[in-house]
Amino acid sequence: MMEPKKIETLARLRGKRRLARFILVWETLWPLIWPPLATLSLFVGLSLLQVPQAIGHEVGGPWQGLILALFLAVFLWQARRAVTGYSGPDEESVRRRIEEDTGASLRPLTLLEDKLSNAGDRMSRVLWVTHRERMLTAMGRWRVGPPRPIWAAVDQFGLRAVVTL
Repeated sequence: MMEPKKIETLARLRGKRRLARFILVWETLWPLIWPPLATLSLFVGLSLLQVPQAIGHEVGGPWQGLILALFLAVFLWQARRAVTGYSGPDEESVRRRIEEDTGASLRPLTLLEDKLSNAGDRMSRVLWVTHRERMLTAMGRWRVGPPRPIWAAVDQFGLRAVVTL
């Protein structure tokens, strides 16, 4: 039977895994969804300024429909890329994120899933149990950092400022 402190530590670790998974989903998903959102925002901003109506009124013809079709095509293309390009984080990347944010070396989270290869040797078993208990104690101090800033890599030309304006 496990001690209450170990159970509490493992419960906290599960919470940290959920948080790390959420952060990794955000960091993976945001670079994919910001282009369609920027296109939609640009279209709404131009529509609020009545730019398509002014173009259609001044030039005449099917320009309003062409502008709408162009924005719709770009938005749908970007949305399709976002949907097909997303793949969620696997358990290995979640573990790696927690270990990196904590500054842990030697990949200690894999210890929880490892099995002792020489379970028949008493000394090996004692060392194994001692090592696992030390790692469980250390895991209580582990942390998950905030999402990493990725704007510089995602929006190299600063187009988000144009859309915001």
